[in-house]
Amino acid sequence: EGETAAPAEGEAAAPADSGASQATAPAVSDSNSAPVLVTSNAVGDLGTYDVGTLKPKTEAGQWNSSLVSVAHSLGFECTKRNNLHKIDDKTLLAAAGSRVIMLDMTTMAQKFLPTVSGRGAGALAIHPSKTLFAVGEKGTNPRVCIYSWPDLALRKVLNGGTERAFSDMCFSPDGDKLATVGSSPDYLLHVWDWKNESVILRAKAFSQEVYRVQFSEQTSGTLYTCGTGHIRFWKMAKTFTGLKLQGDIGKFGNIELSDVSSFVELPDGKVVSGSESGHLLLWDGNLVKVQLSMPGGKPCHGGMIEEIWLERNAEGGVERLVSAGADGYVRFWPFDPIDTAQPGDHGPYAEIECNEEIKIGSNVSIRCLVRNAGQWTVLDANGALWSVDTTDGYKATALAAFHAGEVAGAATSPIEPLVVSCGEDGTVRVADTSTTSTRRMAIQKFSAAASSLSWLPKAIDPGLRTVAAGFSDGVIRLMKVTTEPNPDLELLLALKPHPARVVDMSLSHSADRLATIGADGALFFLQVHEEEGKLAVTPIAFISLPSPPTCIAWLPSDSHVLVGCKDGVVRKVLAPLANGCRADTGEKLDVEHTFKVELPVEEYVFELEPPPKPEKPQPEEGEEEDGAAEEEEEQEPEPVMKYGRGSVTSIMASSDDTFFLALSGGDGAGFAWECQFGRPYPLRKVRTHGSGDDNSRNCFGDFLSTTFMGVSHSGNVFMTGAADGSVRLRPMNDLGGRLAFGDGSWSDSPHDVISGWITSVALTFDDSTLVTASKDGNLMMHKVADGFKDLAQANSEQLRLAAESTAAQAESEAQKAVVDDTVEAVHGPGKDAPAEPLPGDIVDPQAYSIEEEKLKAEADRRAAEAERRKEDMRLKIRDIRGEFERLLAENSKLSTAERLPRDDF
Repeated sequence: EGETAAPAEGEAAAPADSGASQATAPAVSDSNSAPVLVTSNAVGDLGTYDVGTLKPKTEAGQWNSSLVSVAHSLGFECTKRNNLHKIDDKTLLAAAGSRVIMLDMTTMAQKFLPTVSGRGAGALAIHPSKTLFAVGEKGTNPRVCIYSWPDLALRKVLNGGTERAFSDMCFSPDGDKLATVGSSPDYLLHVWDWKNESVILRAKAFSQEVYRVQFSEQTSGTLYTCGTGHIRFWKMAKTFTGLKLQGDIGKFGNIELSDVSSFVELPDGKVVSGSESGHLLLWDGNLVKVQLSMPGGKPCHGGMIEEIWLERNAEGGVERLVSAGADGYVRFWPFDPIDTAQPGDHGPYAEIECNEEIKIGSNVSIRCLVRNAGQWTVLDANGALWSVDTTDGYKATALAAFHAGEVAGAATSPIEPLVVSCGEDGTVRVADTSTTSTRRMAIQKFSAAASSLSWLPKAIDPGLRTVAAGFSDGVIRLMKVTTEPNPDLELLLALKPHPARVVDMSLSHSADRLATIGADGALFFLQVHEEEGKLAVTPIAFISLPSPPTCIAWLPSDSHVLVGCKDGVVRKVLAPLANGCRADTGEKLDVEHTFKVELPVEEYVFELEPPPKPEKPQPEEGEEEDGAAEEEEEQEPEPVMKYGRGSVTSIMASSDDTFFLALSGGDGAGFAWECQFGRPYPLRKVRTHGSGDDNSRNCFGDFLSTTFMGVSHSGNVFMTGAADGSVRLRPMNDLGGRLAFGDGSWSDSPHDVISGWITSVALTFDDSTLVTASKDGNLMMHKVADGFKDLAQANSEQLRLAAESTAAQAESEAQKAVVDDTVEAVHGPGKDAPAEPLPGDIVDPQAYSIEEEKLKAEADRRAAEAERRKEDMRLKIRDIRGEFERLLAENSKLSTAERLPRDDF
């Protein structure tokens, strides 16, 4: 404890105090923050804050945060609007989880500025001078922090702008004012005198999400906001009671109500905005004057218009209006026909012709576009960053590629510096964690969103290069990482055990069975074997669970699997053998007509032990008990489970008898609980996030869900992640199936507090790099200092020695089921598919699952049997009909006296 390490290469250090004169900063809302001191004259007369006094207090027992530092991000929040800002000729700024990423466009090197609160960066704004930038944070009553560039000194702090997060902000053209907009639940618009850290005006911007705020370039005191279903026109007006912020909501009239993401003010004060339908809207005041389309009524873009600006000539006059849309096109429109557009005979509609268009790239969805002299930088919502050379025919070059949207999972190689990740964009990606220059190695895109990932062991692949990924269409794909002749992902096989999303999967320790759970509520067992020298997977059987499954783990003996469920119950299922027989009776499972079977299931319901009742005081000698008091009813104790248990979010088997589970909320929040079937209450708890003895809540007061639990390849580190983007590493040792944990730990919040649900935490094989994956779209690489590894190894060894020296005592304590050697004790007993599908892949979303194929085959067999019987009957009828016709013919040849009447037949 207390050991320090220098910040990693990518992590920007807080500037040192200049030691000049001091003044007291305005009060801050964070109750953990001490008074802040300001030094003056660092940039003009702005002053400088001591960042350390604003940061949250370090938890007791927590190691120095700099022991593990963010060094690189393989992800990007590419679906976030207005998340790309250019502060100089070569540097881009963007929000990245709880940090601001600074990207060097010439070298693609990354540096990171941690937010003061450590909760997240909601919005950024660049000062017109390009010497300052503002960061609107996330958290409880988040701050706006204004930094100088390039020294990154904290110059100003604005408090009280919103409740949870800022959604957008901008400086006024003269740089004197700052406008900020909050997100849910308040959506407050503030206009700040940022130099004096004071509010000029405030108002509620709207009742739904606000995407953008912008000052007028021409009229002082005018600004605009837009977002979900609205655009609003604001004026700072003088009234009898003083200066007021008055906003007129745009009225769409006969035009369909639309979300608005972009707008531009024309020289005469009119406004042109985009729409989600792809039309341009010309506003006169707060009314739509004209909806603009291409000839024939075709929308100007195929989807939301994300950016609009005016293109001026050398004299400063406006020549063209330029729009960029989610369809990947940038289109140039002549200005005069837009400026003078008038409604037609059939309503407020007009048509304009595009005189130039540029397609940035195939399958590009423009989310942000930053303009600079001779160059555009484009953020692609489909997972890329593009540079467009406007001096060379608008030639577009891809600078980087990353997951578009949530990162569903990540896993590291047990023997080399490789990480594989998968995302909701349907891609599986391979990267090298050992270098900072060339990190991305290979990518494979599939037809459905990925949902889970697992690195398969040596028993499956001696080279340890095979991974399994589950997808939202129920398909599981096994892939092999190859490096020769070029890095690639080779598809080994694909199968579909579920008709819905694959939630999780786990391979048995003997590597002969793969268990999968799906959103269809099924637990499927598959045999993994070799067939003709190739890896093969064949179905064994499945059972239906009474509650949607959330996570799965095998017991060390491979006799059972543990399945965590949404109802907070852990179910232990007897696993069938690889040969398809029941493990308890040896009988062959009947899967002739369906793979659905019945297997023994035991349930564990998480409950906390009630506190012991206080002993009733004995009366003193000679005193008589009060009869009335005896008759008085005893007061009912408070319920132990006050808030419920939530869902099981993660599960880990430590032995055949014990397991650890994590819960999404309620009384189990913030801990990993060691439990045992047959014991009514948990054996012990290990804190995963937060601090103290009580259940944990995040900064908003919501229960803190532990979303991930795992153990490093070295076995020395217990890794956990939470729904608020925080990660914790704790030293541990596996003492023959009984896990021991150290008291100290490292914790940080690298991801977003609102959208940063941690999906995976992994250390590389040598514990040199920490990888964290999150739903905020970031895939963070953290440099692990040698000091951390030394601490973890030393703690792990101490735990082993302590356990060996107190084995008898530990056994005694285990019998009492009161464990004290860990952290805390618990009382009581226990997106587009590839152009060419890969060979053997399943790309049709309507493809049958294994069970559906089985049922269809059975249905086809029954239909064929029915058809055969029908055909047999048809043949019999045909023979009878032939015999009948023969008799009729013979009868007709007889004489009238001998001939039978027709009715007799």
